[in-house]
Amino acid sequence: MKQLMYLSVGVNDAGGTSEDRYATPTHPDGGEWQLVKATWTPRTTLAVHASNYATLALKNGATTLGSLTTNSSGGTAFTANTPQAFTLTGGTALEFTANTDPVEVDDTHAGTPGAAVQGEVALVFERIS
Repeated sequence: MKQLMYLSVGVNDAGGTSEDRYATPTHPDGGEWQLVKATWTPRTTLAVHASNYATLALKNGATTLGSLTTNSSGGTAFTANTPQAFTLTGGTALEFTANTDPVEVDDTHAGTPGAAVQGEVALVFERIS
């Protein structure tokens, strides 16, 4: 039987403010957990733009596991209350030790004053050992 763990990370940044947040899978028995799904649900709409845009990246250390952006060169708008799935890559970097290894949610802004980002990142982990 699959054992799943769900975490939610709130993002509430004003324009021009870039912040990192961390979420660590926790379980009383520890174990190894693989990030199998990640979804961004914005609370506000943020249009695609060439110079005032936001990027959300999921990281394990220096490895980027997935990202979403409103940059007009390849990104899409964030539409209020409309979930967007991250495409996850990274092989073994998707694996986290419970109670030890955090997932970083890197929120980066570009432009002046930059784009405000508000919403939730939902993370789903599956126990692999």
